[in-house]
Amino acid sequence: MISTLNFPYHRVGEVLTDYGDAIWIPANNNNFSQSDCARDVRWIVIHSIEGSADDALNWFQNEKAKVSAHYVIDYNGKIYQMVREKDIAWHAGNWKYNVYSIGIEHAGFADKNMFTDEEYIASAKLVAYLCRKYNITIIHWEGIAPEDPTNGSGIIGHNQVPDPKNPKLGGGINHHSDPGKFWNWDYFINLVKKFYSQMSVGG
Repeated sequence: MISTLNFPYHRVGEVLTDYGDAIWIPANNNNFSQSDCARDVRWIVIHSIEGSADDALNWFQNEKAKVSAHYVIDYNGKIYQMVREKDIAWHAGNWKYNVYSIGIEHAGFADKNMFTDEEYIASAKLVAYLCRKYNITIIHWEGIAPEDPTNGSGIIGHNQVPDPKNPKLGGGINHHSDPGKFWNWDYFINLVKKFYSQMSVGG
């Protein structure tokens, strides 16, 4: 599902980021898998950090973490890129979904109503860009996503990633519940559709 559209890298200082509004803060090399070629991205996985953006930035830079995400979004809408889109972030708790997805962490908690409009808007713009770039279906998948990630496409919460050992259960191998009941999916998907419709073919 790789798009044939041309999406150039964007320069931030001396580092090229995949998304123009992102700030590059790289994850530790021990926390993701590097790839030499573009990936067939089919899914966007929405996470809540269970803390602040700084918590995620610090943890993903820690070589002991063994986890990462491609993007981190703060309450104020500031976006950080920590793993290149061509590389495989370790975020889903399911290796196949890691391979076929991009993970986005959001400041906040699964059990607290703390997500902000700035956060939703920044995330929706990023997701619209990703959906355009990778031809991802703008739909919030109902229930647990397919056991085989190549059997679908869409936007899901971490809680919808199938457990690789028991695909009837969600949340990956550790059964995460984020982004939780306070993540407003209808509002978010409508924002994604709005920003997607406003994008030019060139991104």
